[in-house]
Amino acid sequence: MMMKKYEVDAMKAKERKNKKNEEAKILAALREGKEGFEDDPAEEAALNEAFEKGEFKPISAARKKELMKDAAETLVKLREPRSLTLRLGGDVIEAIKMKAEKNRIPYQTLMQVVLSQFAQGKLQISI
Repeated sequence: MMMKKYEVDAMKAKERKNKKNEEAKILAALREGKEGFEDDPAEEAALNEAFEKGEFKPISAARKKELMKDAAETLVKLREPRSLTLRLGGDVIEAIKMKAEKNRIPYQTLMQVVLSQFAQGKLQISI
């Protein structure tokens, strides 16, 4: 059965959305400490044993430079500003604008600061 162009486009859009959702879940899990560097005594013992046996080999300066460059590029991409569309009630927007005006800053800057502080764990909310 031949798919129509709009069906293919819809399927591709759904795949992109699923991929972004999966990436968001992974990032959230990393930030919350649910993924990533987890203390594993058995793994740590195996690494110590391998180190003591001399199984680790130093990397070349060129390889280290390449890895550092890759890490930096990744950080830049993560920190790069992106657009976000957010639907809020008019009352919420007006309240934010009033608070921003009181603090003499643009309301979008206030929203960015609040979201950044929340993402960094500096701001707590109750749901």
